[in-house]
Amino acid sequence: MDHLPKVSIIYAHLGDDRYLYDAAVQLGAKGIVVATAGGYTISKPAEDGIQDALKKGVVIIRSV
Repeated sequence: MDHLPKVSIIYAHLGDDRYLYDAAVQLGAKGIVVATAGGYTISKPAEDGIQDALKKGVVIIRSV
């Protein structure tokens, strides 16, 4: 293997938006790790960004 795919880590927070997910995808991320506090529910705008990333083939992992 010559190189590893680009993976972004996004720290989720209360009231977060989707722009970080959109930016990660636009910059070529093949995976996104969503780091959340235990039991944290992802905001609706962030969830929309995640769903769009999934549709583009980006792997999403949620870490608590």
